[in-house]
Amino acid sequence: RRRHTRCSRDWSSDVCSSDLLLAQVRKEAARASEPMQQALAEIERRIQEENARPRTRYLGPSTREVVYAEYYDRMRHQIEALGTRHFPTRQGKPLYGALTLILTVDDRGRMATTELVQSSGHAELDRRARAIANGAAPFGAFTPAMKRQADQLAWVVRFTFSAESGLQTQWFEPAPTRP
Repeated sequence: RRRHTRCSRDWSSDVCSSDLLLAQVRKEAARASEPMQQALAEIERRIQEENARPRTRYLGPSTREVVYAEYYDRMRHQIEALGTRHFPTRQGKPLYGALTLILTVDDRGRMATTELVQSSGHAELDRRARAIANGAAPFGAFTPAMKRQADQLAWVVRFTFSAESGLQTQWFEPAPTRP
C-alpha cells in the first residue's frame, strides 16, 4: 500500500517531510557526479521503500480516541470467547500460563501479524495463543477516520490462561521507541 504522495493538512508530517526530502534528492542528483548520483539513488530507493510500507499505529490503554478503545474491546471479546471455548490442552490436560503478544490488525480487520514478545515458557501454549488470536479475526473494517490515521493498528496484549477465568487479555502501553 502506498502512502500519500503530496502534503496536506490532513496527512502525517512524516509523509510530507519524506516527499520534500525526495524532491531535494532528485534535484541534487541531477547536478552530482557519478558516485554521488549512485548514493542519492540509494537514498531515493530507501525513501520510496519507506513510503510503500503500511502505516502502523501502536495503541495502548492511554489512547484517548474512543473509536480505538471500542475496536479493541470488540477484538478482545472475540479473542477471549474463542480462547475460552477452545482452551489449549496437551495430552488432554489444560495448559496454564501467561504470555505477551503484539497483535497487528489491517484495515479490513484481518490479523496481519501476531508477534511473541514474552513467552509463557511453554512453546505449545505460545503457539496455541497465536492460533487463537488469528482464528478470532476478522474484527471488522476500520472506519474512514481510522483509515486516515493508519493502515494497521497494533496492540501489546497479555494473554493469561487460567483454570478460574479461562482466557483473559490485558492491553498494555506500547514501548515508546517501537519502530
